[in-house]
Amino acid sequence: MLSVTLLEIIPLAFSYIYSEAAVSAAFSASIFFSLLIGGGLFLGFRSSAQVRTPALTIGLPIVGSLSIAFVAGLPFFFMFPERGIYAAFYEGVSMLTTNGASAYVGNIEGFKSLIIWQALMVWLGGFIAIAYTLSILTALNSGGIQLHRSSLPFGESDIGYPRLISIFKTLSNLYVFITSICCLLLLIGGLGFFDAVIFSMITISTSGLTSFNGGVVQGTMPQIIIAIFLVVGMMNWDFLYSRLRSRDLAIFDHFEFKSIVGIIILSSVLLFFQLDGDNRLWNAIFLAISALSTSGIGVANDVFSEGHALPVAIIVIFLAGLGGAAASTTGGLKQIRLGILLTLANAELKRLAHPNSIRVFKYNNEPIQLRDMEAVWLAVGGFVLTMAIGCLVLAIFAVEFKHAVALTFSALTLSGPVVFMIDPNFYGFSGLQDVDYAILSILMIVGRIEVSVIFALLAKAFWRS
Repeated sequence: MLSVTLLEIIPLAFSYIYSEAAVSAAFSASIFFSLLIGGGLFLGFRSSAQVRTPALTIGLPIVGSLSIAFVAGLPFFFMFPERGIYAAFYEGVSMLTTNGASAYVGNIEGFKSLIIWQALMVWLGGFIAIAYTLSILTALNSGGIQLHRSSLPFGESDIGYPRLISIFKTLSNLYVFITSICCLLLLIGGLGFFDAVIFSMITISTSGLTSFNGGVVQGTMPQIIIAIFLVVGMMNWDFLYSRLRSRDLAIFDHFEFKSIVGIIILSSVLLFFQLDGDNRLWNAIFLAISALSTSGIGVANDVFSEGHALPVAIIVIFLAGLGGAAASTTGGLKQIRLGILLTLANAELKRLAHPNSIRVFKYNNEPIQLRDMEAVWLAVGGFVLTMAIGCLVLAIFAVEFKHAVALTFSALTLSGPVVFMIDPNFYGFSGLQDVDYAILSILMIVGRIEVSVIFALLAKAFWRS
């Protein structure tokens, strides 16, 4: 919480550079208020004994995420107090989870320092997502994610917070380096310095900002660069680190890479026959990459300006629902679960042909245990159940049902701007009510923390441990 508060100094400094007095006052008030609360909590608990239990291992990241989201949204509350605290908290959650949807579209486009704060927080949120997956989710048997075997050198930091710190130290340089390369190429590709910096951060974190240029990138060359780095953002970052460090760039033998490339090619072909207008091949490719990465970044001359056919929405839903690799910045169910389900389906078909055969299920040469299968089905079933509940609750609070479906899906898959690809007639996130912001904030947190982890918190046996 205190670290995020100190980060607010960066947009505060830019607000003075850009002569944005109102934003300067908002960030100053936010920093003061956050330091007051954070300092009080630190002083109050600094002498408390440290206790490590499974409940705290899951509970503390959730509490920490809520605290960071609250601090991240405070500048928007002080800047636009008439919008209320719910919209500000939604903004903070959306940034931290890399959802990318903004409740202040139409209000902040002229304030560059606020755009910088948004980009900085989604960029940081993307890195937090990678570290959280590699340190917490892989140790909790969460929905099959534990089958991802990281090649990072953790030493004795096998689980929990020591491993989390080790991941931060190991991958932070790579994360900054690839972001810098993306920014440099965008500058060479024709974008201005400010646009290149913002787009590089939201691209690497696979998060499109609806408040920045409408989440649309201009120019063919910048679009190509962004598409390439969106694919990079969809990869396992520990896998990228180990391959770059060993100078072994042969990544074609990895299931998740082959799956991502194959899905992009197949969906691009399908979208090509559904889209109209000029450059529809490139529009189809970019749309497939944007949806699969759960970023929702669009292209100029938006292919959805006049709506689209239902098959396009179905393809986009399928892509965003899958997402990228396990240890990536994307949302969605992740490619590793698709791989496990395909492995089980293939084994079942073979068993029909040879009923008495005994087979060992494997994913990436790792044996799949019964508990792994159950965890995957729990994650998929939990996603569907949460989706149904979210749609129903939003509909109860007077959100049109088709909008409720698109909003719930985009919140759970952390693909905020994708809602406009699914439902081009959606009126925008700034038109929602306080109760809608509260519901969507919960859904985004569930989407990032993982549905199966949330279900674990509801089990009495978990708390008895």
